[in-house]
Amino acid sequence: MIPMEAAAAERIRKRLVELGTEVDVNGSVTLQLPDAGHTEIDALELFRQDDCTSFALNVYSNSSSMVDLIYEISNTTEFTIQAAMDDSRAIVTRPELLSSAREIFGEACVSATPDQLKTLLAEGFSDFESYRDK
Repeated sequence: MIPMEAAAAERIRKRLVELGTEVDVNGSVTLQLPDAGHTEIDALELFRQDDCTSFALNVYSNSSSMVDLIYEISNTTEFTIQAAMDDSRAIVTRPELLSSAREIFGEACVSATPDQLKTLLAEGFSDFESYRDK
């Protein structure tokens, strides 16, 4: 896997600190957003400032600010979003990332806005396609 660029990693670290994250010694982050968005982030490489090739967000609520954050992280890092749901497909935030996501994950789609991502995460891929294709 290709590590995220150092500048992107620094932007994400700063953003998470701005949001009031609490980082433990293992690089795990707990984040509670004002609109009840709650996540735990496994980001050891990111917070140790090593080459960061991935990190996981364990999202416990699908609040607007949480979806915005997921979108921001993916768009900044060019990382693919892989949701834990039955009809999950890899999700990228820009069309130019789609072919590489398909090579790695098979099925993939583009979510060009946080609103599209919210629909996709809340309702599943088939409902997202209907929303997107209107």
